[in-house]
Amino acid sequence: METPPPHFDTGLQDIVTLVERESARMGHYYLGVEHLFAALTRIEGGVTVSALNQLRLSGRFVRQSLRYATGRGDNKRYWPAFRPTPRYQRVIARAAALAAARGAAPVGERDLLLAILDEKESIPVRVLTHLGVDLPHMVAIVAGWADAAEPRQPVIPVAGAVLTDDERRLLSHMFRSYASLEIEREFAGFSGARVLLVCPIKTDGRADAALVVKMDHGHSIRYEKVRYDSYVKTTLPPVTARIPDPPVVLDPPNIGGLKYTFVGQKDATRTQTLLEYVRENGPAALGGIIGGQVYATFGRGWWQQRQPYRFNLWQEYEHVLPPALIVDLDPALEASDKALDSDKTLAPDGGWSRDGSVRAGDRVMLDGFTIYRVYPGEDRIAVVGGNGPEASARAHKVVVRGVARGTASQGERVHRLAGRVAQTRDDILHARVRAAFPRPRPGRTHGDAGAGDGAALQPAGVLPPAARTARQRHPVHHPRRPAPGQHRG
Repeated sequence: METPPPHFDTGLQDIVTLVERESARMGHYYLGVEHLFAALTRIEGGVTVSALNQLRLSGRFVRQSLRYATGRGDNKRYWPAFRPTPRYQRVIARAAALAAARGAAPVGERDLLLAILDEKESIPVRVLTHLGVDLPHMVAIVAGWADAAEPRQPVIPVAGAVLTDDERRLLSHMFRSYASLEIEREFAGFSGARVLLVCPIKTDGRADAALVVKMDHGHSIRYEKVRYDSYVKTTLPPVTARIPDPPVVLDPPNIGGLKYTFVGQKDATRTQTLLEYVRENGPAALGGIIGGQVYATFGRGWWQQRQPYRFNLWQEYEHVLPPALIVDLDPALEASDKALDSDKTLAPDGGWSRDGSVRAGDRVMLDGFTIYRVYPGEDRIAVVGGNGPEASARAHKVVVRGVARGTASQGERVHRLAGRVAQTRDDILHARVRAAFPRPRPGRTHGDAGAGDGAALQPAGVLPPAARTARQRHPVHHPRRPAPGQHRG
């Protein structure tokens, strides 16, 4: 016999609806403890979100990690309504018993959270353990929670850099136990992220060790942490920079932050980038650092492993190239079986992203892709071939426009996305080349140009005489593009 639904308190009357939404979002259509916990992380100002914040975790990040660990179902209904699992029923019964023990008939959020934490083999407990949460400490926080005493996190004063309001809020969450922060310097990043050297200061005025803080889109921060855990964490020498805490992601506006320990010499008076160092000391000194310090320290754990690796050039370049396609979503095509018969169905492991078989204006069906990025405040998403940190999982990237906001989550597997191709990668690259190298305005002659402009004003495809002579002496050999599965020697 199924356990009758408990009576929730007034503030949680819609909790079951939230649980069902989470289950449907994952394509499961049953009620599990993982759906219940994910629903609790959505209650703004609730016990769950506040307790996670005290543990330096955001509700959104934990929810995404939970979805990643749970996986997506086949999105098919095998029974009417949402059936609860036996573990879900045990947790509900345990929450009702906790509520009765404290003399309250309605079941509150705190009762549900304590019952989930008491179910040691559940997916939420395993995810929290993987994220480094001290479970007994979290239980103590939740058990001693006073419903009316939930404080708002103040914004910590930050000096030394111009920051946006969102960046200040993010730093306040990342350094919530400190009185103020001092930005010692900002490093130039190549990925568009903001990288700061932050010195946290306690209430008594003492400063702790400086940390490197990287701020970027939430999905990029989470992806960097996954790569660190997969490839770097277990191979680092003892005295190297590490990630001491889980990432913090604010939603909205989907901005995340990651801390790195800062390793510097004790007598160093200032920090330098490699570019600044080579300008002051020359390339030979930089080569000494790379060969004598970096390689000597990291070589044994990394480069000297010398395990065979099949380097697929096209996969590696997926990290820096534009998306393979930009597709405008068309629900009419998705709903029309007749239209689907003539559409091109694109799978993540196909060669369509490199063979030129898909062109602008084609009707396509995307099937089996994973949402890699949800653009905040926009109606577009990016889907890729997989959800792992490997280059192959990032291949076949497609940007889909026209997606309703709030309906997609990073890490979800998508089925049957139909639309029309707006641009291919070749279209995007050609447009960028035309923007970078515009053709000369009509009517200008060589005599109108200034000194040195002759080469720029040659007709398209025609080289100046000197260049033609040099090309005859030194012909350019264009390597053939490797076929899928091959690599250049």
